[in-house]
Amino acid sequence: MTAATDAVTKVQQAMVATSESVSRFVYSSCYFVSYGVVFPLLFLANVIPGGGPIAAGLCDGASAAGDFVKELQAQNTAQQKAVHDPDGAALAQQGLDALNRG
Repeated sequence: MTAATDAVTKVQQAMVATSESVSRFVYSSCYFVSYGVVFPLLFLANVIPGGGPIAAGLCDGASAAGDFVKELQAQNTAQQKAVHDPDGAALAQQGLDALNRG
């Protein structure tokens, strides 16, 4: 039984390491692709006369996307806490409601 338990533990550790590597790769890829798209667009928008509204729109869109991701992360964190702390689930839901109203 000890060998089987050790094998299961090693497999779980390998899965965690693999998922972390995949997550890091996906994050880096998305970061560099978005940087490669947004930076040249902002540069062109600032160089072209009358491109100010384009640059402002790109910045506002990026800001809105960042806010949306923060809301998703807050909801995910609250849901995880609710799973691990059933008594605090109602309090977490109240926090989510307050975030959505704000």
